[in-house]
Amino acid sequence: MTLHGGTALRRCLPPFFNAKIMKKAKQAYRFVEWSSPDELHEATLEWKSELEFIKVEQRFLNQLIANHTLELISKEIRKESQELISELYKEEKEVDGLFDDVLKHSNRLEILVDGVDQIQEEKQFKEAHYFLKMEVLSYLNNYKETKRKIFLLIQQIMKKKKRKQISG
Repeated sequence: MTLHGGTALRRCLPPFFNAKIMKKAKQAYRFVEWSSPDELHEATLEWKSELEFIKVEQRFLNQLIANHTLELISKEIRKESQELISELYKEEKEVDGLFDDVLKHSNRLEILVDGVDQIQEEKQFKEAHYFLKMEVLSYLNNYKETKRKIFLLIQQIMKKKKRKQISG
C-alpha cells in the first residue's frame, strides 16, 4: 500500500473527499511519516480511550431509546427513528472491530522501538497507522452525527410530551 501520487490514499478515503481535503490528508500522512514512536503510541492510546468511551455512551443511548420506545414507534417519526436505531446498531458493531484493529496496531508499535532497522516494516507500520487514523476519524464523525440526530429526536419527543402535560 503505497502513497505514491495519492492513489492508495484516494482509495481509502470516502468519495466525498474533495481536493482540499485530499491535500490536508496528504499533509496528515507526512505528519505521521515523521512522527516519533511516542507520538504514535499516544495517538493509539487516545483512539482506544475514545472508542471505549463510545461503547459506554452507546449503552446510554440504547437505554435512552428504550425509555422512549413508545414515542419512537409512533407514526410521525417511526421511519426516522428506525433509520437512526439501525445506524446506531451498525456503529455498535463497527466500534468493536475498530477497537480490535487499534489494539492490534498498538501491539505492533514494537517495530519502531526494537532497535532493529527494519525500514520497510517501519514504513508499512506508519502507512497502516495513517490509514487507521483516517478510519477512526471517519468513524468518529459518523458516530457523532448519528448521536446528534438521536438527541434531537429524543428532544423533540420530550418537548411534545411536556406540551401535552402542560395542556392537560
